[in-house]
Amino acid sequence: FSPNIATPITINDVNVSIDQRLASKILVGLPMFILMIVFASGIGMISDMASGERERRSLESLLINPVSHTCVFLGKWVAAVIVTFTITAIGVLIQFISVNMSPLAELGLRLDMGADKYLFILAIVVPIILFAVALQLFVSFFAKSFKDAQSYNNLIILLPMMPGLYLTFNAGSAETWQMLVPMLGPTALLIDIISGDGAGIIHVLLSSVVSIVCALACIGAGIQLLQREKTIFG
Repeated sequence: FSPNIATPITINDVNVSIDQRLASKILVGLPMFILMIVFASGIGMISDMASGERERRSLESLLINPVSHTCVFLGKWVAAVIVTFTITAIGVLIQFISVNMSPLAELGLRLDMGADKYLFILAIVVPIILFAVALQLFVSFFAKSFKDAQSYNNLIILLPMMPGLYLTFNAGSAETWQMLVPMLGPTALLIDIISGDGAGIIHVLLSSVVSIVCALACIGAGIQLLQREKTIFG
């Protein structure tokens, strides 16, 4: 008898996945780290300009001036947004440089992280920055002291981890319902962009609108909190 009878079928392993998607699986935590940079960038500044100024009694002297509480809150929010965006842009750029310098090609993988994707990711991150700064500023005014504000804001950094962990165990392209959930939509979009699948304009718009609505809600709540005498005098 022929020895080939023992192996009548030859099984060959064929990889049908895209190299870009395989590489993105290795860097599955990158979108989560990008969003964590957003929430970690302005913690010190935001905590100091709210609870810190109240402890130094400089907030009281600031509000004596003929400026509305709304303008004071929005001024602090805009300043924190600018600082947070600058630090985030630098942090994301460092992430991109590190990924492009990583030896993925030696593993037979390809990950295209050009300037177009960098700018696209920044565009998706901007509404998250507006929301993150408004939330942290509200929490800082709510906290009783500077240390409490930093502690609360450090806990807020964990917020991007929940959707990141969910999408790690529930892989797939971004879905419309995910765009309606704060933080989940932007995380799903970042994963698709890094994977090379791209992001739909409708999904980007929905995600941005949800983040902006959350930012406006936090701004409104923060202004109402700032108008309370207890907030000013501790």
